[in-house]
Amino acid sequence: MEIEINFRFDDNGRTANTKGDTGADGDNRNVNEIDYDFRAQMTNLGGLSDSEAMDDILLDCEISDNMIMPRTYWMPADGTKARCTLEQLALDVFHKHVPAKGFDYDPETSGAEWWCQLRPSPEMGRHNAVRCSDEEAAGDGDCSEDPFANGISFHVDKDEELRILTGGSTYVHPHISTITYLTDLGSPTLIMDCLVHPLTGEWIVPSESVNGFVSWPSVGKHTSFDGRYLHASPPDLMGEKDAFQKQLEFVPSSDEATLKKQRRRHRRVTFLVNVWLNYKPYNVHKFPESMIDKMSGCDETKRVGLEFSSANQSSAALHVQKTSVRSNRATETLSGTGESEPSSESVHTTTPFSWPLGDKRSNEELRCRVPMDSIGKASKERSNVRIEWQTGAEGSPGTARCFCLCTGDSDGAVPPSKPGATGAEGRKAAESSTPAEPGESTTAPEDPTRKKRPRDD
Repeated sequence: MEIEINFRFDDNGRTANTKGDTGADGDNRNVNEIDYDFRAQMTNLGGLSDSEAMDDILLDCEISDNMIMPRTYWMPADGTKARCTLEQLALDVFHKHVPAKGFDYDPETSGAEWWCQLRPSPEMGRHNAVRCSDEEAAGDGDCSEDPFANGISFHVDKDEELRILTGGSTYVHPHISTITYLTDLGSPTLIMDCLVHPLTGEWIVPSESVNGFVSWPSVGKHTSFDGRYLHASPPDLMGEKDAFQKQLEFVPSSDEATLKKQRRRHRRVTFLVNVWLNYKPYNVHKFPESMIDKMSGCDETKRVGLEFSSANQSSAALHVQKTSVRSNRATETLSGTGESEPSSESVHTTTPFSWPLGDKRSNEELRCRVPMDSIGKASKERSNVRIEWQTGAEGSPGTARCFCLCTGDSDGAVPPSKPGATGAEGRKAAESSTPAEPGESTTAPEDPTRKKRPRDD
């Protein structure tokens, strides 16, 4: 089989418009720009948390995540009308992040790739089915041993089909990755500005400091970030080992229909949208026409759209706590109210964590020290924490490494893939992998296509 895919990277490794008006330097002329920074916003879905409309959306998520359905879905930005609520939400996310005027992109090759994540995964859910299938194929025994069974493993969003077709040498990422939380349950999302080189798969790790963002689930909260960044939802960040199981407890109704709604509400449910510009991921298609009548909002008069709160709207879930980690200590900056109460700092200890990049069989690890005090406080408000891991000063006597991407048998951090390179955070609902380098190497992985891992937010 022979396929032809045309795209162009800009200087930041993002897909650029090959048809638009360009300047002498080849860069597209944009008056307005996309915001790639970590950001949390509230939407109107927060007001639907106890409504019948939310029950309908949660059922839509369950249907779209079924193991017999495609992994992800495409909503074009070429003027195509949405046919159901989830398509409308995806389109609304796209237009929220892409300026309507003064920004050059090709609508014919741009759009929103969307999917849903449910934890714990239903019996017929894609994550549950693929996870157990992978375990059985590997002979690893009980699939319940997966450390991310109730979370999301570390990965970068990308066109996974293209990566495999090119032998693991090409990484095309969405411009923006987004998460819209539909329940308050489960572990937070952890995002870090570590990325991979688009044409080699080599890690690009900031040399002086790694910036991260922790976002706790809150119904209606919408979190967005650079689509190239490493991210996950580690259950460890909930603190207590059985914290998530306690959240799942409820008094079951004797009415079967009500019981099904209770079960859907007692999961970590997220609606994921990747904003793709000037590029459509290979083999991703619109939601099947044959299933549209099973989805809410197929009747346009009953369709729910996504509305974003104004920038100055106050919400506890939008609060961002700033914390800096150096060696084994975290310094939390406390904002003051003015001259009478200036900003202050609070110093805490950190907790060391080690997580596989991908699934539990990976020999590639992320090791870092985490400010659990700050993250724990944010969990009470379902808010956010911005973390800076100060890595540039490490290596001096008596200092502990606070951040490391490495192999399981190495203490060496992964250096930038190119001299002077610095960084500024799955495919498809069940098959994303995160490329990683050996601890002391800057060469590409030996066999980048060797594993298929769950695609997660």
